Amino acid sequence: MNRRSAVIFPDTVPLAQVLIPLVQVFEPIVYCRPVENEAAETDSGCAELLEQGLCRFFAPAPLEADRDRFLRLVADLHNRRDDYAAQLSRLSLASLPSGSRPEPESKGSILTSLLHSHGIEGRQKEKLILLLWQARLLLKLGEFFDAEQESLRQEMQKISEKQRGLFTELSKDPVNPFSLTEQLSSSAAAAADNWQRLRLRAWARIFALGLPLPEAPAIFITRSSDAVDRLADEYERRHGNLPGLVLDLPLPAGYSGTGQPAEQRNLFRREGADLLARLDGLLADPAKVSEQDRAVFQDPAGPWGSLLERCFPAGGRDRRRLSLYDFTGTEAGRLFLDSFGRDEDDGLQEKNLPAGDSGILIGLLR
Repeated sequence: MNRRSAVIFPDTVPLAQVLIPLVQVFEPIVYCRPVENEAAETDSGCAELLEQGLCRFFAPAPLEADRDRFLRLVADLHNRRDDYAAQLSRLSLASLPSGSRPEPESKGSILTSLLHSHGIEGRQKEKLILLLWQARLLLKLGEFFDAEQESLRQEMQKISEKQRGLFTELSKDPVNPFSLTEQLSSSAAAAADNWQRLRLRAWARIFALGLPLPEAPAIFITRSSDAVDRLADEYERRHGNLPGLVLDLPLPAGYSGTGQPAEQRNLFRREGADLLARLDGLLADPAKVSEQDRAVFQDPAGPWGSLLERCFPAGGRDRRRLSLYDFTGTEAGRLFLDSFGRDEDDGLQEKNLPAGDSGILIGLLR
């Protein structure tokens, strides 16, 4: 059976916590990358899925002859991050209110300065080209940010574990011995939220203004509830109503460890062939999803829940949950660009994109 593909946004690097649940239902999982033919950066749990073609990459805005020049810029940023720290911190703050600063430096000017320093000029007639360069750069910086945040998370986890051992008795005191790590976690979360908004804008521009995917996708999935909310707001502005919930689908969080990952996937596909075919039909025509259909897939004691327990026994672990929303009558590129990608002065108001009368599904992986 040919499964439906799904596009992940705005992430550009595969993670096992995303891929493992989704490859059981969709094939392939597609990531839009800022640079074509770039070595796949991923965590250890994704290597096998990449080798089997269950996860693929696509560069909507290939750099072609400028690819090496862009990669030199990225390498320079990576190797001289201390030199660029001030500029990048201003970039991170550029989307926040300026407060008392009389002339805040915009994201565009910071990015343009970085590009200009590497001979990447932005003339008016090439404004769209420059916007795509800026978007690529933001997505690569987002990858750096994710890597640093993961390293920070691991270090903070070690610190917290040491604190719990050292302050077992002190934890009974009204003074919170973990206040430092809590403050650091709060600051990291705020930075992550800010970067996510910048990355959504960059991803929307790459996707909408670049080349179309070889096969027009109908399903887009994110881990960002804020992204889904903003898409829903834009949809409501256009259509006068919010997108409807199609399914709230439980998925395995990971492999059980009782067998090889490929064996578990194959078992799930064999035993669940009829259910997967039914699910594919529902996703092709979400308006026909009935309450009976929802009970089949959402009830933990129903056929889908029983299939998951047989093939991916939870063993006390949480399930992932994929909430799919129906964005009927929406063209994906235009929706993403209008929801995330436009600035008042970016010139994209004049960029004509098809309004579209088709429909897409937006999924939130919890």
